[in-house]
Amino acid sequence: MRFKGLDLNLLIALDALLDEKSVSRAAIRTFRSQPTMSGALARLREHFQDELLVSVGRKLVLTSFAESLVLPVRNILDLIDNTVDVARKFSPQAAERTFRICVSDFMIELIMPDVALRVARAAPNVILELVSAANGAADMLENGSVDLLLVQDTAASRLFYAEIVREEDYVILGWSGNRHLKAPLGKDEFLRLGRVAARFGPRRTLSSAEIQLQQFGGNQRIELYSSSFITMPRFLVGTDRIALMQRTLAEAHARALPLVIRPLPVDLRPMRIALQNHSARAGDTGIEWLKGVIRESIAAADIEFSDI
Repeated sequence: MRFKGLDLNLLIALDALLDEKSVSRAAIRTFRSQPTMSGALARLREHFQDELLVSVGRKLVLTSFAESLVLPVRNILDLIDNTVDVARKFSPQAAERTFRICVSDFMIELIMPDVALRVARAAPNVILELVSAANGAADMLENGSVDLLLVQDTAASRLFYAEIVREEDYVILGWSGNRHLKAPLGKDEFLRLGRVAARFGPRRTLSSAEIQLQQFGGNQRIELYSSSFITMPRFLVGTDRIALMQRTLAEAHARALPLVIRPLPVDLRPMRIALQNHSARAGDTGIEWLKGVIRESIAAADIEFSDI
């Protein structure tokens, strides 16, 4: 079928090419041969009068015009998909589907094992693919490369509604033998101590807690950068360094390692976790089911940790 001269069957190929930036990977993704995908790219170039993908070294990169097509093409396909499936109800037991979830390392540690267990029991043929939030959570949701975000609200997309499903305050975590942690810290001493902090993704972005601490100025020192909250506690053992960490995660590590928790002597905005999907997927009963499973796991985590 053609619309204004474009074979609409080429939209699927175009979406794969824009996302994968590779003819061979786009072919695999759409179950086509590489020559067929190369032919599709040639027809798309002719229609749009643009190269779309150009070689830079050994890689293919999108032209500026192709970049402008990424979101509109994904939105069109999402709308078609939801329109076709609008009357089809998701049946967990019978479903054969892959859900891609962009999730923060904190939520991977806190609830995703329980989510995976619940999904395995209720929907044995459903596959979960967890994607790091460090790769640009909002962009991945907006271009349709993930189905859901479960990330800090500051990393969520500003284009769609975000449901806040959890709040976490921050605490100080340190080695039990740290001489500075025999009693709660005052503000000045806290700011002077060396810290372990995390940087995330290609841009090496600091956590929101560390960014907030910059407002207090002073001679603050970050002595070690880790790649995630999950790995930070091991760099505290045997040292006088401290770390800022979400309370629940800190409590879990303090049970497993010789670490102690102390209150923060400064006020910081708590971490808020957002659950978010693209507005074009609003009628997707599968995504709504999965969001329900995530909420159940968060509620179960609240009960588990409140009993400790």
